[in-house]
Amino acid sequence: MAASITSITLIMSCWTACTPVGPPTGDIEFDIPVPLRCLVHHAACSQCSKRGNAQIQTRRGARTREACEAPAGNAKILERGAAAAVHPRWVLRWICLSFASDGGPHPGERHALGVGRFIVRVCRGRAHDAGDEQAMEDVLVVGAGPAGAACALWLHQLGLKVMLLDAGRAIGGLQLRSPYTNRWIPSVQGKTGQEVARQLEEHVRSASVPCRLGFDVGAIRYRADHSGWEVSAAKESLRATYVVIATGSKPRCGGFMETEHVGIGPGISMERIDVHGKRVAILGGGDNAFDQAVFALRRGARNVDVYCRHTPRAQPILQREIPSHCVHVGPFDADQVRMTVNAAAYDVLGVQFGFEASIPAGIRLPLRDGYIVVDRHGAVPRFRGLFAAGEVTNFWHPCVTTALAHGVQVAKAIQNDHLAAASGAMPSFVERPAPRVARPRRGPGLRPQAAARMHQGGGAIARSLSDLSPHER
Repeated sequence: MAASITSITLIMSCWTACTPVGPPTGDIEFDIPVPLRCLVHHAACSQCSKRGNAQIQTRRGARTREACEAPAGNAKILERGAAAAVHPRWVLRWICLSFASDGGPHPGERHALGVGRFIVRVCRGRAHDAGDEQAMEDVLVVGAGPAGAACALWLHQLGLKVMLLDAGRAIGGLQLRSPYTNRWIPSVQGKTGQEVARQLEEHVRSASVPCRLGFDVGAIRYRADHSGWEVSAAKESLRATYVVIATGSKPRCGGFMETEHVGIGPGISMERIDVHGKRVAILGGGDNAFDQAVFALRRGARNVDVYCRHTPRAQPILQREIPSHCVHVGPFDADQVRMTVNAAAYDVLGVQFGFEASIPAGIRLPLRDGYIVVDRHGAVPRFRGLFAAGEVTNFWHPCVTTALAHGVQVAKAIQNDHLAAASGAMPSFVERPAPRVARPRRGPGLRPQAAARMHQGGGAIARSLSDLSPHER
């Protein structure tokens, strides 16, 4: 009984007085105003006891174990590190609570250890509230292309605390590479992709959306203490409850390297090369390949040949722009060093092998054909709080318009989840058990055709359920 009363007193005193001291990103200390006897991994404990305080520095590699007497002082738990947090397993390994004035074993010592575990959890929670939580965002959006910018803009205007991150120096994604007039965006006429990117950045800036450019994400991971996600660059890490991967796509290089005579992907990579009066070989059979072949002819190329291993996939209207004798279908051998394709010499090579998802390192995600798998809400299956939007998912036809729409869709899904979490309700896209659907059975005295008509509705339900992902059911 005495041990229980002492434990309750210890809990209440620590709840009210365990306040972190010092900068939240450096050392974190907890003052526990209770008498205790400490068994610690710290070589300087004898010096601490002289002033009536036991200062416990948590060091994982320490082996020294010495006892400190602090009959009327405070125990200071100090952990050093950029993201310091007191972990119950570490502290309980170093501290053995005892409430006897003579330092001997106490009958309630084992119970006190359980109380101590709870106290350390309280201390850790208070540390997050006063330190780490100040730097924690609701959402981190990785990638400032059309999808990421639209998602961050909506999240900001919906009232969530968001930070837009990008490794580049400007907002706009692949549109920054396009000097061509974009005729495919409804209500936007006569503007190049680069102008569209500038308008997008102006909108984000005017709405005061927090943005960090030059933030090259090196890893995305879920924190071991289940406090959310962590996005890390070379010298800095940011934390959030949700992360949206909107890193888009990048041109496939196919083993080639960009040089003064070799362009990879459409846009400025090809436009920077002077093709006037030169022999140009375009590698690839999609829309971009035939587009670049047409642009090269208009810029005065002597001749342009298109090489594609399979039947061209480009739109027929684009294929008609290139003479059929200049389109070579079948295996080809391209040599960048010798600047030859099937032994024919060329001055310029244009590598147009399509695009691939640009996925940050440090996290293994479910992929389909190299793109991140998401449900219709943009949530990544089996990764709580992780979303993806835009061309990194290949969820819709890849273009600026669908990327913008997908970013908005993900923003609304996150807002709904955020509100559901605050109210204790289950969000709509959390996986639920699938409803049981009875199999059609032949009723007594019914012909097979009549039984099939009788269960036609159930069969339709079964088919519709089979089309849904587990998160959608």
